[in-house]
Amino acid sequence: MADPRPGTRALADSALGVLGIELVLVADDRTVLRMPAPTHADRGALLVLAESAASTAAGHAVGPRRRAFGAELDASFLLEPGHPLVGPVLAEATPLVTEGHRHTWRITVTDATGERALESRCTLGIVDAPT
Repeated sequence: MADPRPGTRALADSALGVLGIELVLVADDRTVLRMPAPTHADRGALLVLAESAASTAAGHAVGPRRRAFGAELDASFLLEPGHPLVGPVLAEATPLVTEGHRHTWRITVTDATGERALESRCTLGIVDAPT
């Protein structure tokens, strides 16, 4: 389904579509996204997944009249280099601060065995949507 907000495009036409990122759950208290497990060389895709989870969560929280945009992403890879991920991987975003013109979300990425692969914090700016 296409996003009805002006200036947006379908997930399949974005980096999310290329990486195979899917929305699993979008709720007020948490958002979950899923994607196939990347190889060791492609672990940067976990950063895209984490930021996407936070942006999706913030977009849901602010509603159609406002927009969220990434301002800062802090992430720690928790697995040793070369440790394989068992896919698919899940990113769960939960709110830390959701007030005014700034949101901060905590994102935990786990593989199919439940092993934590990444812990992240993403801060987003919130602005009025273009009319």
